[in-house]
Amino acid sequence: MRAKSLRTVCRALLVATVCAVVPALAQMPSSEEMEEAMREMQQAMEELSPEQRKVLEQALQQMDTEPAPGAEDDDITVPGRDAARIAAVPKTALTGAQLKAHVETLQPGIANALTPEARERARAIETALRKDGGDTAAKLSAAANGLAAWGAWPEATYLMGMAALASGSAQDLNNLAAFLTMQRAGHVAAPILITLDARYPNNSTLLNNLGHAWFDLGEIEEAERVLTLAVRRTPNHPQANVTKSRIEEARGDNAAAIGSMRMGIQGGFSEEKAQRLAKLGGKLDPGDVRWTMKLPADALGLSKFVPPPFAKKPLELVTLAPQWQEFQSRARAEAEKFEAQVEVLQAQQPWLADAAVRGPLTAKAQRMSEFDSASWTRRRKAAYDGFTDAVQFEQDASRKLYAQLVAIAEEDHIRCRHVPGGCDTCPQEFDVIEKYLQATSVRLDRALRDLLDFERQYTNEHLYYAQFTQSPRTFEFTVTQAKAMFLNVLQGPTLNDGPGLAQYPCFVLLKAATRSGSKLPDFDDINCEHIVHLSVPGFGSIHVRCNRMETTLDPIVLPIEASWIEDLNQDRVLRASAEIVIEGVTVGGHGEFDEQGLKSGHVAVGAGVDESVGAGPLQVGVRAEGKLGIEFDRSGITDIRIEGGVSSKASATVASTPFGGASSSANAGVNSAWSWNAGTSASASGGFDATAL
Repeated sequence: MRAKSLRTVCRALLVATVCAVVPALAQMPSSEEMEEAMREMQQAMEELSPEQRKVLEQALQQMDTEPAPGAEDDDITVPGRDAARIAAVPKTALTGAQLKAHVETLQPGIANALTPEARERARAIETALRKDGGDTAAKLSAAANGLAAWGAWPEATYLMGMAALASGSAQDLNNLAAFLTMQRAGHVAAPILITLDARYPNNSTLLNNLGHAWFDLGEIEEAERVLTLAVRRTPNHPQANVTKSRIEEARGDNAAAIGSMRMGIQGGFSEEKAQRLAKLGGKLDPGDVRWTMKLPADALGLSKFVPPPFAKKPLELVTLAPQWQEFQSRARAEAEKFEAQVEVLQAQQPWLADAAVRGPLTAKAQRMSEFDSASWTRRRKAAYDGFTDAVQFEQDASRKLYAQLVAIAEEDHIRCRHVPGGCDTCPQEFDVIEKYLQATSVRLDRALRDLLDFERQYTNEHLYYAQFTQSPRTFEFTVTQAKAMFLNVLQGPTLNDGPGLAQYPCFVLLKAATRSGSKLPDFDDINCEHIVHLSVPGFGSIHVRCNRMETTLDPIVLPIEASWIEDLNQDRVLRASAEIVIEGVTVGGHGEFDEQGLKSGHVAVGAGVDESVGAGPLQVGVRAEGKLGIEFDRSGITDIRIEGGVSSKASATVASTPFGGASSSANAGVNSAWSWNAGTSASASGGFDATAL
């Protein structure tokens, strides 16, 4: 969405160089291994071309001075009180007619607040949607939501204003007020929010937006009062808590500021929030970062790779030996195949340039991996120590068994020296051998199971998070390397036949058909699933995938795509949250411009949806079981929260009633409704001049 800075290029080169020489999913290295890895990394850096070295050196010089992501917004101060704008805000709720007149008066000012280029784009879309016919209000609202999610906030504000005028719905009016507030126009957003709050009290979405409108105006005491009501309704509200934390910090209550920031992170993660928490003196805990999407239990199909069992009876030393030999031979051959692929990928230098990426969930995935590192280190040590102890136990038992067999042979030589052919000592030998096998197989089975369970879980989890932090080409390298390393682990264990018992004379008498080993199974492929697909009529669609956001524009937008990208590289809104109802929601009700709404504000909720007027934080007056939350900051989408049983492949199609609309044929039966929660903004987003209002 914006060009990579030199800092990002540098980070990509450094990460890639490390990836190229340090196995990405190996067991945690020792200090000696780390020293060796550093030497190899230095050697790899020396092999960089002069052009790569120049870029790297320039980037290293800037890393100490260039602010980290989000740092430019880190010192937002509590705004001073703007008495003139505060005086213009009515103290009581508006009537339906007054509310309509207010929005009608706003719209020309919103148009004037846009740059000429943004105004031309917004009006082109509006004209196309009106010409298309159908439920124009719903299409205007849908297009505004899609553009806001993409980062085109000025155009989104214009279209949402037109949608609110056409529908008069509380949903569109709330979203219009949220867009205005985030672009430093809280004085014109406040009358809308005061009116809606009077009609739908205790709705956390409305309370959050009203609190931010007061915050923008510098009416800090009222802002804190209203934001406190919002977090009482929704304790981990991502935006209300963050701004409440800033207010608490400004008055010197650092402990409260830390607590509020922590709750805001729990509601929606971003690296900027984590940096703010650290600056306040707080420490990010694992429980603060919530991964709401289900991790696959066995992403690579590693549970299919099961070595043959260890022998428990003498006969099994004969029958299992070929199985172990074939299993290890196949594992070795497959490992060599993947290692060759790793070398090919490693030799393709261009992939180094895209080793580090920043996608919607990159920072969150990196944090999740960091939180687990200490636990994985402990579990790795326990698993490998356990297997080492079991192998040592088998070796010690093997030496004792050998001594016992020698003693039996010596006793046989003395006791049976006059017996032609000697005595039959096989039953006696088999007895001590079986005791040895029983003891060692139990220990080895348990230790190998624990070791492989660890390797499977570690590999699966780290590959899962790697999808969100690596480019597709780098991820291919990581997965291929992981396969080779897991196969190398499988080659370690061997049949518990330390003394080579199967070659003893007594075993020649064991005539049994030996069963060959089974074919080594194939790995499953880790496919990066769609986290969410948002289909937005009048705009196109947005696919949020593991490490990127793909936007498909429909014909209404396509002709002016180039100038749009230029606008998106300017300042964006600092932070915001979108809550989207994914499940089927049928909602009807009066328009807010209707005088009846002032007397009995309500929403009629259809079948299958809990009727809970004023619940929030989603659509006004509606509490739905399934929802999708999207968190934004200046860099774009930073977190995606899937709750209420919504599938990680969920699709949302913006609907056609005043509160949403009919689902598309491609997503039959699926409706969605968007509710925007405002956050603070360091400056007006690109292309919007709030002084025009």
